[in-house]
Amino acid sequence: EEKNFMVTLRLQNNRIQVEAGDEGGGLAVDESDVNYDGELIEFSYNFRYLLDALAVFSGTAEIEFRIKDNYAASKIIAAGGNEDL
Repeated sequence: EEKNFMVTLRLQNNRIQVEAGDEGGGLAVDESDVNYDGELIEFSYNFRYLLDALAVFSGTAEIEFRIKDNYAASKIIAAGGNEDL
């Protein structure tokens, strides 16, 4: 049975924190540098959706998440490109 796990991304002060958990209480958290200097923004994706979306950009050095706010839909594009997913 396929589970519906979520991945949460938090952006603030040029850092991204990625958090994912499972039903058994396991939790993984990782952080990395990004180009973002705005206020804290947090958004979540179904893990399968995020993996499928990122697979489109395999081999791409940088991608952009176009996010309006915590409630609006987001777009993922190749950095500097104009091809929408």
